[in-house]
Amino acid sequence: MESLHYRFNLRAWLMNLPLKKRSAIMDSIIEQSGQSRHTIKRIMYSKVNDTTYVRAETKEVICRIFQKSLQELENAPNPVNHSIKAIQHD
Repeated sequence: MESLHYRFNLRAWLMNLPLKKRSAIMDSIIEQSGQSRHTIKRIMYSKVNDTTYVRAETKEVICRIFQKSLQELENAPNPVNHSIKAIQHD
């Protein structure tokens, strides 16, 4: 799945929408979060290991617009699953 490269699932969620709707949603995120377009794009393209701070309010806005939970937004791998896979491959 492509979104595993990114810290957040925002890009994957947007890519599932028609182009016109993507623009409207981006505008809505920008307006409601008070963040700039540049900041939202930086969040969207943050790599998994990026530890840059993202305001909780911004994450809440994204989750509210997409009607998703914070856990669904964050694309952190599950360490338990990775441990199980590592054990199975040994």
